[in-house]
Amino acid sequence: TAIGPRCLAALLDVNGRSNWGRSLCNSSSDTIALIGLALTQTPGVAAAPGPVVFGPLAGAGGHMQFAQMGKGRQGDLADLFRSTFAASEGEQEGERIGQLASGLSQAIDGDDVLCFGAFEGQALAGAIFFTRLRFSDDVLVYMLAAVAVCAAHQAVGVGSALIRFGIDALTRKGAAVAVTYGDPAFYGRLGFEPL
Repeated sequence: TAIGPRCLAALLDVNGRSNWGRSLCNSSSDTIALIGLALTQTPGVAAAPGPVVFGPLAGAGGHMQFAQMGKGRQGDLADLFRSTFAASEGEQEGERIGQLASGLSQAIDGDDVLCFGAFEGQALAGAIFFTRLRFSDDVLVYMLAAVAVCAAHQAVGVGSALIRFGIDALTRKGAAVAVTYGDPAFYGRLGFEPL
């Protein structure tokens, strides 16, 4: 995959706020790639008012509510990312990603850093961050910075639904592109393609 220097610099230092891109670029996995999704806004479609409720997802037990999050649940976000990544990648990586989520949650501003959550009742079941990448032109580009779904809600579609919810919100916001660094097989199902 050819990555232009401008894009690589953005990945390595997302507006000076995190080392997420640096962490992923050091990954030894051969299934990790820079992938992107061109966003198109449907004329006449307005932003949905308030949170969106999805019916039961296969095996999720109950209804998931998806909503944009503010800074108010920083501790919950850090705990979710820490525990999710510790379970799959080990304690050290869980701690690193938990610190990243804590820093990103402090920076949530609805413009440069956005966060969307999946809730079952009041419990945070999953979350996703999008961080704006700035270039010399005014195109709105966001990086899917990190996504986590608690173990009890994994493998039932919560993560995919949450990513779709976030992409829809970015589209309504006028974003042109979303990029991430991850498994092309997983993200390809959501429309992302290798860059």
